[in-house]
Amino acid sequence: MSGLSKYLALQLFDSTLNPLRTALTPPPSLWLALHTSAPNDATYGAEASYGAYARQALNSLASDQDVQLGGGEVSVVVTNGAPLVFPASTGPSAQTITHWAIWDSETVGEGNVLYSGNIAQSRLVTVGDSVVVPEGNISLVIT
Repeated sequence: MSGLSKYLALQLFDSTLNPLRTALTPPPSLWLALHTSAPNDATYGAEASYGAYARQALNSLASDQDVQLGGGEVSVVVTNGAPLVFPASTGPSAQTITHWAIWDSETVGEGNVLYSGNIAQSRLVTVGDSVVVPEGNISLVIT
């Protein structure tokens, strides 16, 4: 699963296309998680588990609706509008971060993945390392 999750796709379907439409209630908060394997609709992948790891609040998503693609198409690009800083690892061993996911819960092991993607260059996190996601580095492109 990369991009829109099955969970979110079904929520959108039920609120817009299902003859028995149900209200779509947005989550009160969004959280960015780091993963050591690709999230999928069956298992959501393996989330980071190093000491002191915690999902980070996505309080500053920004969109740009004027992005022109080839062929004259216009897309909406949503990015993180501020850096996200994950706590420094306290061990006990290194983990390689390969993917990210946006969750509707702060608590690791709970909630639903809404969007996910791979990290362009995987990152080895060792004791003392802190992962920083610079502003604009998480991108969702909707065409």
